Amino acid sequence: MGDQEKDRLRKELDERERGEEDSFFARQNREALERLRAGGHAAPAVEARCPRCGAQLQKVDHLGVVIDCCPNQHGMWVDHSQLQVLAEREKNAWLAKVIHAMSFAKR
Repeated sequence: MGDQEKDRLRKELDERERGEEDSFFARQNREALERLRAGGHAAPAVEARCPRCGAQLQKVDHLGVVIDCCPNQHGMWVDHSQLQVLAEREKNAWLAKVIHAMSFAKR
């Protein structure tokens, strides 16, 4: 088998894999939409884990914002909306300035 034939077969295999992947995600999206329309959740909740030690993250209320914290003190995780709330409350703090700078960098 020549190099051209190998390249052609590799290309066909790649296209097939992409098609199967597209079908898989389309099916996942359809099922999630059906669950939402039926009044369910889009996806089952996944327990967040610390990337360092693997411990299940604990929900902790910090200034009225619930954040995920490692019980072994490896860090805390917040999403964008949680960061915005914290930054708004602490307008003159360094964290607010960093978040503000990050939001302008994305534009």
